[in-house]
Amino acid sequence: MYEVGLLDEKQLKDFALSLSKDIEGGEVIFLRGELGSGKTTFVKGFATGFGIDERIVRSPTFTIVNEYSGVNLELIHIDLYRLRSMEEVIELAIEDIIDETTVMVVEWPELCEKLFKNNIEIFFYHYDETYRKIRLKLLEDRTYNNTMNWLKSHVQE
Repeated sequence: MYEVGLLDEKQLKDFALSLSKDIEGGEVIFLRGELGSGKTTFVKGFATGFGIDERIVRSPTFTIVNEYSGVNLELIHIDLYRLRSMEEVIELAIEDIIDETTVMVVEWPELCEKLFKNNIEIFFYHYDETYRKIRLKLLEDRTYNNTMNWLKSHVQE
């Protein structure tokens, strides 16, 4: 687990962009945090790494699933906040839309944890009006050069 630290909105988007540069396709990323803790802001920065204009990225709270076509990968942005059961998640068949040409980012992933065992996790905590405390769990069998370089240059020891 990496302590990313306290990030403002711009830093959060920069961090997300650096992580996107290490994504190969097929990854599932769980975003964990309270309402308004920066999850969708993260996705906006993350999307820019795939050539997606952050202005079109919206929280899928009501649509549940938003899909964005990037230059090399498709970004699937899912928000399970409004769902109440595993049956509702299974009806979405989200496990069928992830492959090597997509990356899936899931807000409120608690209901789909059993579907995706090996995933990246990012934890968002309110610090104050400006800053969010971020923690990161990466896949152990991958290299994350861009992310590690960003952490080294932005995280204070």
